[in-house]
Amino acid sequence: MHISNAFQSPKGHVNYDFVDISLSTDTPLFIDPCLIKSSNTPFCQKASSVIDDYFNVFFNMYSSGSTNKEKLMLFEHAHEINATKLGYGNGKNGKAKTPMGMLNTFKSVDDLFKRGICFSHPIDLPIFIEDFAEDCLSDMLTNILSQLLNDYTVEQCARYGIQPQNTDQSYYYWNTETHSWELSKSQMIIIDKAVILLVPKHIICKNYYYNAEQYFRMIISERIQQRKTTVNSDGKEIKPYKKDIKFDELAKYETIREVDIAHTISDPSTLTEYHARMPQSYTNRYLTDDELDDIVYKKGSAKKIL
Repeated sequence: MHISNAFQSPKGHVNYDFVDISLSTDTPLFIDPCLIKSSNTPFCQKASSVIDDYFNVFFNMYSSGSTNKEKLMLFEHAHEINATKLGYGNGKNGKAKTPMGMLNTFKSVDDLFKRGICFSHPIDLPIFIEDFAEDCLSDMLTNILSQLLNDYTVEQCARYGIQPQNTDQSYYYWNTETHSWELSKSQMIIIDKAVILLVPKHIICKNYYYNAEQYFRMIISERIQQRKTTVNSDGKEIKPYKKDIKFDELAKYETIREVDIAHTISDPSTLTEYHARMPQSYTNRYLTDDELDDIVYKKGSAKKIL
């Protein structure tokens, strides 16, 4: 059963602005901060401001040497939320990470700042932090944006005659005025006794485009390739193959992540270039309605509302 069944409307993402989530199990899709940043919709403009505020506090704490007790404030409410029905969970697995678990995940951020890596974007974290990828960052973003997502859900459901209800289930969201977590007292959409949060379909991805491997391939290996390009006697450029560059780099370092860290420390403009190229590389990278249909319905039937 999908949310469209609760709306008594046909399946098919061409009909909806949101992901037509399954109500019984999670779908392996994730909120992508780069898609949010690259969109000019009212929702994304608001969401981008909230995300920026949270991570400004996050990066300032880590760059300024805040105590672990102070950092724990960042993660008090950064657990998995089942209401979106997105991610790798089974829809019932609750809080995937504790505040202490999150603190441990980011224990290397202090050291990386000291070594010269200047984090400034949430998507930097999956590149440089071990065991932190789409599922973890998407869960963080869901918590950070929970108030906006709830408002969006109420607005969308009103079109189908489904009204919000009072509930004893509480949630926290990131307040940009106080720069801290705040308990929401808003009514929520409840379907089959479960709170539901709908997510705009144009901010969803299957995998993050940027990760340690892509950062190496698109930025670092290109720079090495340019440095090692020679010109033969006929005036023809001879470029080393990227696969050979990768082989050589992995002979010096154990993992691509370590290669990324070493080159970024050696030349901080590497990360600056990555940030500058990000918007252009995210043009039209959102999932199409047909792609979402294949993922969400597993190639099941869908049709457009006429």
